[in-house]
Amino acid sequence: MTPRSFSRAAARSGDSSRSRPACSRAASSWPSASAPTRFATDRLHFVYRGVYAVGRPQVSRHGTWVAALLACGSEAVLCHQSAAELLGIRRARPGLIHVSVPAHVLRRVPGVEVHRRAALRVAAHEGIPATSPADTLIDLAVGLPRAALETAINEADKHDLIDPETLREVLADTAPRPGVRALRDLLDRATFRLTESELERYFLPVVRRVGYPSPRLASRSAASRSTSSGPASDS
Repeated sequence: MTPRSFSRAAARSGDSSRSRPACSRAASSWPSASAPTRFATDRLHFVYRGVYAVGRPQVSRHGTWVAALLACGSEAVLCHQSAAELLGIRRARPGLIHVSVPAHVLRRVPGVEVHRRAALRVAAHEGIPATSPADTLIDLAVGLPRAALETAINEADKHDLIDPETLREVLADTAPRPGVRALRDLLDRATFRLTESELERYFLPVVRRVGYPSPRLASRSAASRSTSSGPASDS
């Protein structure tokens, strides 16, 4: 299934609430007789150029992501903070929606930060195309503080998106780009530990600074994975 078909599917059925509108891309040309009827019947509300909300003008977070993807073209996927929110490894933040497109695509959309990529590893989540969990973490590594990045890695593991060892393997096969080195350094086997809480994440650096060996932390059980309710608090 292509990114466009993912986007269209999410626009139609990705939001379970019937009170929330779907988003659709306007046809390039409509018969003059049918256009007024369509607008009057469906009550289309402008979101981005060529993209409209059907029904109410209020659009959910997922609906806004879908609208941004439709506005950026058939090969667009969520990335950076937006992909992290979709994957559940970062809490929602105000700001631009981040979208990646292939390098040959030129798009400028108000309210959307468009990143042009030579290569894209795409994974669908809840019917919406996004960068893979590994690439999302690489993108986050460019600007996030160390503690917040550790939190995101832990959340990715909790949600069974990618574990640290698999992430190390992906990084080993990834060409140099911003974020790769920072993520590799953070995942150093001698110092990195999966943690269950923010307190544990703050405690480990203190132990290292005073020269004590890293403590054994409680292993993450299947029960703790299944009961995880969302990303932990981070910066």
